[in-house]
Amino acid sequence: MLTKKEYFFIGILLLAILAISPFYCWKERSANRSTLPRVVLTATPKDIFFQENQFDLSYYDQFQNLYLDQIPAAVRIRGNTSAFLEKKHYGLSLPRAVAMAGLPKSKHWLLIASHLDMTFMRNTLSYDLYAAFSAGNRVPKTAYATLYFGEAYHGLYVLTQRVDARSLELERRDPFAVLYKEPPINRRTEEHEERYIGFRKYILTNSRFDVYSQAEREQIADKAYFNQRYPKLEKENRANEIYEITDYIFNTSDSIFTSEKNGIQQIFDLDNLIDWQLLLLISNNGDGVVKNFYLYRVKESEKYKICPWDYDHGYGRDGDAEPRAQTAVLDCARLKLFERLMQLNPVGYNQRLRDKFLALKANGTLTTDQIFARMDQIAAQIRPAVLANQARWPLGKDHPFLKGADFDREVQRMKDWIARQLPMVEQFLMEELQKKQ
Repeated sequence: MLTKKEYFFIGILLLAILAISPFYCWKERSANRSTLPRVVLTATPKDIFFQENQFDLSYYDQFQNLYLDQIPAAVRIRGNTSAFLEKKHYGLSLPRAVAMAGLPKSKHWLLIASHLDMTFMRNTLSYDLYAAFSAGNRVPKTAYATLYFGEAYHGLYVLTQRVDARSLELERRDPFAVLYKEPPINRRTEEHEERYIGFRKYILTNSRFDVYSQAEREQIADKAYFNQRYPKLEKENRANEIYEITDYIFNTSDSIFTSEKNGIQQIFDLDNLIDWQLLLLISNNGDGVVKNFYLYRVKESEKYKICPWDYDHGYGRDGDAEPRAQTAVLDCARLKLFERLMQLNPVGYNQRLRDKFLALKANGTLTTDQIFARMDQIAAQIRPAVLANQARWPLGKDHPFLKGADFDREVQRMKDWIARQLPMVEQFLMEELQKKQ
C-alpha cells in the first residue's frame, strides 16, 4: 500500500506530465510538418497531357496554411525529351495572378521535376549566379515546393516563374519590345525558310501532337521555329528581326562588326553577353550555347539581352545524368556570335571578359567559399524534402548513370567539380584569350 505522501507525489508528477505533454506533442508535430510549400492538384498524373486540361489547384504555404483553395488551373506536361521521363515537368495557368512561395505574382507557373538532377540545385544556382553578376540581368525566379495529386505525394519540385514579358519587365507599350525562346541565331539567314518548313512538317505530322486539334497544331507549327513569345504572333510577326540578327552575325564584314558606329555593341548588350558567356564557361552547359536561353529587348533604347534557361545539363553531368569529362572549358565558339566576338575582339571584348571574371572573383561571387555557402543554404532548406523524393523516385538503385548516388554524394560531387572548374576557366581567360588580343 502507498502512503498518502507517496500518492501526493504521484499526483504532482501526473499533473506535471499533463501540463507539459501538449508542448511536446506540438513540438513533435511541428518537427514533422513540411517547411516547404505544397501544391495539390485534383488530378492524377495520367490525367495530364501536352494539351492543357482544367483541374482544381490548392496551395499551402511553408507553414501549411491554406492559401489558395481549389482554384481552377489549366495544367499540361512541359518539356521535350524530359516530357518522357517518369517524373514530369508541369505548366500551370491560373485565372488570376497569385504569389506563391515568396515569388512575385503571376498567372503562369512551372513545376520543374529535376528528375535526373539529384541536387535540385543546377537551375537555381545558375540563375542566382547570373543575377549576381550584374544588377540588370534578368533570370527566372525559383523556390521549392512539394506536389500532391489529391492526397498522393508525387515529389519535390522547383517552382519556377515563367519567363515572359512581365517577368522580364518589358515595356509592353514600346513597339520594339520583343521576346523569343531559343531563337535560331546560330543558323545562317539562308537556312531559316527551309528549317521553318521542316519544323512545321514535324509538328503537323508527329504523333506527339495528336492530342491537339488541327487548328491548334497549325498555331503551334507557326510559332515553333522562331519561337516568338512576345508580342503574340497573331498580333505581330517579328521573325524579320531574327533574319536581321543572323544576317548581321554571319554576313557583315569584320570592319563593320568591330566599328564604333555600327558594331555588334549597337545590337547586343555586350556586358550582358559577357555575363552569359561566363555562366556557360563556369557551368560547362553545352546545351546552353545554342539553345536553352531567351533573347529579349526591353524597349527601343536598349540592346538585345539574354536570359538563361534550363541548366540541368552542366556542372559535371549531361541532361541525361551521364558524367561529363572535365578536360577542357566549354567551346563557346560553337555559337557564331561568340566566335566572332572572341576572334575580332570588338571594343576590347576579350579583355572585358577576363576583367569581369577577375572582378567577380575579387568580390567573392566566383569563389568556392561563396558558391558553396549558397549550396549549403539550399541543401539545409530542402534536405528532408529531397529524402522523401528519393524514396518516391529511387533513381540511385537502377539508373545507369546514378547507381549508388544520393543527395549528399551528388552535392559533394558538384562542389568538387566547381572547385576544379573555376581555375580552369581562369586559366583559359588568362592564357588562351590572350592569344587573340
